Amino acid sequence: MENIITSGKNNPMLDPILSIGGLEIPVYLFLEGFHFPIFIPAMLVLIGGIVLRFIFVQAGQISHYIF
Repeated sequence: MENIITSGKNNPMLDPILSIGGLEIPVYLFLEGFHFPIFIPAMLVLIGGIVLRFIFVQAGQISHYIF
């Protein structure tokens, strides 16, 4: 059985939106010391969390039909 979260239909959302947009860009902005308003990295983290929740809910619904 394939991994439902990291491959298939959920992979286009997981890689660019969650990994890059929700985790790497806010950490990079923080470590480099850029002076942006605080809501920009906060919104990126919140969007990443919403996408992660959407991916897990969708994967749970898909796995329910497999078994």
